[in-house]
Amino acid sequence: MRNYLYLLGAGIGLLFLIGLGTCKSNANPLIDQVFEPSVRLGDFCSGEIIKSERDEKTGEVSTFILTAKHCVLKTKDSDTIEINKDQYDSKNRKVGKKVYLSQVYGRSYKSDLALLKLRDKDTFFEHVAEVAKSDIKLEFGQDVDLIGYPLGRSMTYTTGKLGFVEDGVFGDISRTTQFYRATPDLAPGSSGSSMFTFVDGSYKVIGIATGGAQMFSWFNFFTPIEEINEYLDTALPKKDKKTDEVRTR
Repeated sequence: MRNYLYLLGAGIGLLFLIGLGTCKSNANPLIDQVFEPSVRLGDFCSGEIIKSERDEKTGEVSTFILTAKHCVLKTKDSDTIEINKDQYDSKNRKVGKKVYLSQVYGRSYKSDLALLKLRDKDTFFEHVAEVAKSDIKLEFGQDVDLIGYPLGRSMTYTTGKLGFVEDGVFGDISRTTQFYRATPDLAPGSSGSSMFTFVDGSYKVIGIATGGAQMFSWFNFFTPIEEINEYLDTALPKKDKKTDEVRTR
């Protein structure tokens, strides 16, 4: 009897380990690292969750969304911006959405970049987008991926190739003089989308959609990674090393 129970327990343990291995093998980095962090800003822009952190002392969660500044250019800091995470079934039908409320946390003084912060202090988002480091090696023609919500419609995934750095003309929206050219399709509503590339085993944000020519799908501009990191280094709250408390702007 004891031998039977031992074998039964060992068998259950083996099945448990196999189950864990199956879950890991079925993990899709494209879904976890690109699709899941993507959000729709009302019906007018797109964004990506780049940070969701729970304070160990208070239990409060701080969640930040990276988008384009021109998406919130006419929005006051006190105004509410609706953040939508659409839900789909196994047949790709939209079955609902989760709505969160946010406010403008900051705008870059020179780049077409902005941060939103959710009012929700309870929901922790496990999947967030990773922003690449500025020294990432990028090559002309490498694959890039884009998630957005063109025309305020459902999540749209497009792919393309990275081009060279070129001058862009965007009036007062951005003082940045150079942008990535890349070929993923954009449409109104795609502004603020994160452009990813797969490097070192994961998808990383390397650009934020600013604009392009609607009649030319291959003529699109993205704020480069150096500008993104420069802005986030000053905009995101930092922890005080002595007290371990979060310091805001």
